[in-house]
Amino acid sequence: MCFRAVVHILRDEFKLKNFVFNDVNEQRFYTPQWRTRPFLYLVYRCIGAAYTMSSLLYVFATSETLKYEWGVYFPNWSYVLLSVYFLVHYIFTLLNYFHSVESIFIEVALENHIKYFKDPSTYLREQQCEDDASSDLAQDPSKVIQLPFFIKVLWMLYATVLPAALTVTIMFWWTFDYESPITFNIVAFHILNSVIILTEHAVTAVPFRLLHFIYPSIYGLIYFIFSAIFWSSDHTRVIYHILNWNNPGVTCVYILLIGLVGVVMLYFILFCIYRLKLFIFYKTMPINSETEFVPLVDTS
Repeated sequence: MCFRAVVHILRDEFKLKNFVFNDVNEQRFYTPQWRTRPFLYLVYRCIGAAYTMSSLLYVFATSETLKYEWGVYFPNWSYVLLSVYFLVHYIFTLLNYFHSVESIFIEVALENHIKYFKDPSTYLREQQCEDDASSDLAQDPSKVIQLPFFIKVLWMLYATVLPAALTVTIMFWWTFDYESPITFNIVAFHILNSVIILTEHAVTAVPFRLLHFIYPSIYGLIYFIFSAIFWSSDHTRVIYHILNWNNPGVTCVYILLIGLVGVVMLYFILFCIYRLKLFIFYKTMPINSETEFVPLVDTS
């Protein structure tokens, strides 16, 4: 049964529709995975946005690197992306709660919280069919649920920044000179970045799809191209020894190993963590005869 469940999950993951950002209940982007008072989740989002933005501004303001050179390093790129993600997610969550008729100091009803994790193509069609039997969803059961554009952007940011932050930490400590002093920049951009994003991975209800590995891969490719352009005007401008375009053959091997193989492996590990989170969620969710429950293999 366990093997069949894994096969079912992987079969669903490798559907072409999972390359894009649709067919998910929108409330999952404003709600934590774990049932709690919305106010507490809003505080969490506020703290995350405030810390990442303030630490980014502090490191940039106090950096001894020339300001234009500060922007050539991959950890700085990725921390900017991390800060933007937390800020945008906080703003979207705040606006959603502001327009909600529910009190943010009261837990979401159990049956509603569980519905957020149902197959949206089923749940939302049920809702629309009740309201309007002639709706598009009611007439066409194969129709995919479309998310607002800003939610798609948020989801893409999450899919990209999660492996990017972990890659920064892994690569930095793999090559770090342990005789060098540990500064706030190192702690914030190369340790706490991964702590923060892994905490986010555990707390948030944002879905995590295997085929989205293509987006951090594209992000990495953009940086590799940038490093080549930066080097082209002055061949002494080697940002990292693994991106030394004076030895293009070796550099291309590193790009292939890190940008493709490494990202895919890391993404699969993160996907396993995501599925474990869902497994624990369903096992610990209080279920009674009046609450509709959806098995693990039916979720996104």
